[in-house]
Amino acid sequence: MIDITGVTKTFRGKPAVKNVSLSLADEECVGLIGPNGAGKTTLLKMLVDIIRADTGTIMIDGRPVAACKNDIGYLGQTPAFHGWLTGEDALIFSGNLSGLAGSVLQHRVTEVLHQVGLWDNRKRQVSHFSGGMKQRLGIAQAILHNPRFLVLDEPLSALDPIGRREVIHILTELKQTATIILSTHILNDAHELCERFCLMKKGQIIRDISSADFLERNGSNTIFIEFSGDVKQVLAHLSQLPFVVSAAPYERGVTVVLQEPLFKHQLLTVLLSEKIDLFKFEVTQDSLEDIFLKEVL
Repeated sequence: MIDITGVTKTFRGKPAVKNVSLSLADEECVGLIGPNGAGKTTLLKMLVDIIRADTGTIMIDGRPVAACKNDIGYLGQTPAFHGWLTGEDALIFSGNLSGLAGSVLQHRVTEVLHQVGLWDNRKRQVSHFSGGMKQRLGIAQAILHNPRFLVLDEPLSALDPIGRREVIHILTELKQTATIILSTHILNDAHELCERFCLMKKGQIIRDISSADFLERNGSNTIFIEFSGDVKQVLAHLSQLPFVVSAAPYERGVTVVLQEPLFKHQLLTVLLSEKIDLFKFEVTQDSLEDIFLKEVL
């Protein structure tokens, strides 16, 4: 378990992270999302002890993060490798730094190269890798020593749609056995990966909520209904309901605007109790990106 308590970091008098507290349970995948300059990268660097917090504590299973580095795998925002090394040699170098050696290291290098889809390019120099290949190599070095905690800064950047899909598949497998915190600006991909989101703005976490609750609470208030029967009669009935803001004919049905998204359950109950023959009951759901923009702008 990771516990971040009251963490603050200031650069040249300007706070990059302000009094942030956050806990991650074992095998939880948390997405850290926010605009550029929100403090995401600074928080992640403190989490892996690259930079130290001015105040506050970061503990992993009750121990200071500085004593737990072998339990952490880290992917920086821009993975950097010596260009003259091959992909395989770069991982061997990283493995040695993590304390791996001999047949154990060679087995893990082979395993992760297959896992990230770089086995066929293992003998190619990193200087000839594409951006997406370097990103996958970065993920390979982060997971090489089988860490229990993964800290990933923009793991889906520099990837084309096919590459993103491959990395999402890799991370979906990894989160079965590891605790993951990742930052990203590709919000719909984050929604697919993460069970929980932390929205950062100006160095603070302004929302910490599960994926399901986030969309439920911020969903659209608009419902589109298609049915057989007298449209005018149904409109008149819907307009009298206390939780309905408005009801109007639209194309082959009716559009209903509710006071709150949660009232959709009551609306459906009313329609069924009135024995209205429904063809469609469609909730217009905001995307995660729509909701994010409402929160941070």
